[in-house]
Amino acid sequence: MTLESFVQANRYADVRSLALSMRRYPELDATFALQQIEGLQKAEHKLPELAAMQGWRWPERLSVEQASSEWTAKYKRDVLGTDISLLVDLTGGMGIDTYYMSERAAETHMVERSEALCQLAEHNFALTGKNVHVHHSEAERFMNEWTERLPHVPAKSRTVVYIDPARRDSHGSKVYRLQDCRPDVTQLLPLVRTHASTILIKVSPMLDVTEVVRTLRGVSEVHILAVKNEVKEVLLLLREGETTLDPTICCVNLLTNDEPFFFRKTEEETSPTTPTTPTTPSRSEE
Repeated sequence: MTLESFVQANRYADVRSLALSMRRYPELDATFALQQIEGLQKAEHKLPELAAMQGWRWPERLSVEQASSEWTAKYKRDVLGTDISLLVDLTGGMGIDTYYMSERAAETHMVERSEALCQLAEHNFALTGKNVHVHHSEAERFMNEWTERLPHVPAKSRTVVYIDPARRDSHGSKVYRLQDCRPDVTQLLPLVRTHASTILIKVSPMLDVTEVVRTLRGVSEVHILAVKNEVKEVLLLLREGETTLDPTICCVNLLTNDEPFFFRKTEEETSPTTPTTPTTPSRSEE
């Protein structure tokens, strides 16, 4: 039995029970086969387009859980616009954001420190015809080797860099401060700014947006993304030449009929208000 036929035949099976019968399939790598079924089951609702593709390969459970959803990845794609010559994702992970954002760029590079994730991403991009160059490297190292790795770099004005720092420490515990995440955006940003005019950064919904804007400088837009009333991501869009400490804030509730809500912090502080009963959306991270 091939891996693909095994996965399709057991895509709704209980993985723990199935593990007990894997001796019946000596031709398969049992660990990898079970990983594919578990990943597919987790992706069914989070990444329906990709889950429907036969042959897509899934990483370990934690990587699938931490990946962006299809809807938040498409939102990033649309926020970036279309006039992109070069897109570099410095923290590729399993490549979901790279996959969708690459649709807006003439040339795309994905950087990932896990060799296993790089191998899966290369397989998946080839499967779907995505021309994405995958680099097994640390974000900091790639940026220091930028000119060697990208000798024919297009105009800086049409270069975009995306960063989604890992929000877990060496012990697997969650962290939120930018300085505690990997890579440390506060240290990496000056170098990134020398090569890209537009930078998109994903941060924890638990962060104080006002403090982050003050720390990073140059944030022109803040996008707060909820999926069905649950806050999933906060995105910071930095553009060259922007120096404001009062960026436009956009709150979006995806998969609903709600209209995006735009405001600035100063407008919120100075506008007259009518006492209402506030509705606080729940927060989680993808």
